[in-house]
Amino acid sequence: MPNGTKQMLSTLKKNGLEIFVHILIGSLLFIIILLLAVGIEFLIKWFQDQGVSAYITETMKCVKVFIFGIDILLFIFFIVNVVSKSLLRLNEKAN
Repeated sequence: MPNGTKQMLSTLKKNGLEIFVHILIGSLLFIIILLLAVGIEFLIKWFQDQGVSAYITETMKCVKVFIFGIDILLFIFFIVNVVSKSLLRLNEKAN
């Protein structure tokens, strides 16, 4: 194999591993924040069983949906950002 091809394969492996690690860590953070929203849901059900005001439980539902929505948006932004940076870096090394 020519030296340039070996260097390109090495760069691809490095970028692939870097993307994998970033996505793995991002996914773990996404799951941790998602568990917070699930915990709030269980708390809401417990509050409803205890007879807590509907205003409080509905407000908590809004907070849960907000946390979940922000979590998804940030995760998507994170993945797009990591992949685009890796592709730009790969393009720079190819030139």
